[in-house]
Amino acid sequence: MGYRTVDQLAAAAERLVDRDPDLFLLRQVGKSRLGHPLLLLSAGTGPRNVLVVAGAHANEPVGGMTALRLAERVAGRRGTSWHFLLCADPDGSRYNEGWLGTPGSLTRYYRDFFRPSSAEQPEWLPTGGEPPLPETRTIVQLLDELRPVLQCSLHGSEMGGGWVQLTHDLPGVVAPLHRAATELGIPLDPGPFDAFHWPSPAPGVYTMPPPGGIDQFRSLPDSTARSTWLYPFRYGTVSAVIEAPQWASEAATDPAPHPAPGAALREIGATLRHDARLVVEQLDAARPHLQRPEPMLPAVEEFLGNAPGLARDWEPSVLLRETGHRLNTGRVAGLDVAARRLVMRSAAMLLRALPAPGTGPAAAATAGVRGTLERLLRQWCRRLERDFAPRPVPVADQAEYQARVALALLDQLP
Repeated sequence: MGYRTVDQLAAAAERLVDRDPDLFLLRQVGKSRLGHPLLLLSAGTGPRNVLVVAGAHANEPVGGMTALRLAERVAGRRGTSWHFLLCADPDGSRYNEGWLGTPGSLTRYYRDFFRPSSAEQPEWLPTGGEPPLPETRTIVQLLDELRPVLQCSLHGSEMGGGWVQLTHDLPGVVAPLHRAATELGIPLDPGPFDAFHWPSPAPGVYTMPPPGGIDQFRSLPDSTARSTWLYPFRYGTVSAVIEAPQWASEAATDPAPHPAPGAALREIGATLRHDARLVVEQLDAARPHLQRPEPMLPAVEEFLGNAPGLARDWEPSVLLRETGHRLNTGRVAGLDVAARRLVMRSAAMLLRALPAPGTGPAAAATAGVRGTLERLLRQWCRRLERDFAPRPVPVADQAEYQARVALALLDQLP
């Protein structure tokens, strides 16, 4: 079973409405930058609202399938109205359709990978007076309209374990979260890159900083304070980011203390700098011949631009002091995976931005770059498989995990 494309999600939602028009409502609530419809599926009845946002990151397609599963599960229930934004970034999601039918193939995933730069991701509110993306404006309008008691943002981490990020402490969610993970064979992440400096009241649960609090890493452009997760703080909304891994890795979720974190951090930083330089060299060689730079090139440049700052953030003299020298094996491995995927994503998207083979002088001029990038991606995929033994998580299990966590979160609210 593969992931569904944006069009397949829409068709499945339409079938639900055709089958039970009294239980389901499907409406267009906006348009993407390229004019694709933003569709909201609603189910259940009651004065309380829940908003579920799927597909906010273009390379994380499981959320749409989770939304459909949840919609069927809550249809006909009274007390709460559920609203599912089936895909917040349909433009970006379409660039990933080359690998959706073959989940589990690491090489195919990176060969057909796309993720836009942070400025083009719909869950980040703009800064400096810039107008919001139409997709962002749609999410904000839904939050203002619904004032939900719960907002669930459905995400899919590449490799590691599952976890949930919360804007409010909900101690009662720990038991059902752990039960769902155990029953579905999904390890919980003991310190994911995305929530590295955040409080963790229990394994797999992380508390987002309030507006103005300490964020993930200083060098990253993203700031949780300007996210649509914290926007409805004014309404008392509890927001949750539910992460399900595409590949589980026991090596990347080991909670045991790391035996030599300083040496490991130095090696991660050195590898990040070295591998990023390799891709920068190929970018410099290819740049005069790029004929299809959008939307790949802005993302490549941002990802590569983040590498030096992250390497500095992860220096042992900095990170061990900031963490109080408490680094378990999983947290160190999470940084290792993050460093590698940063470079692999850059190489993959640069490869996609190159002129197609056999299309003229520009293609001939970049043939060497293409060959080098393809070789590097093969090597780096083999290295990931060797070091982390990634195990593909069935798509159905990812969706079921997210659905159970979302229902458990609602159960904890008054």
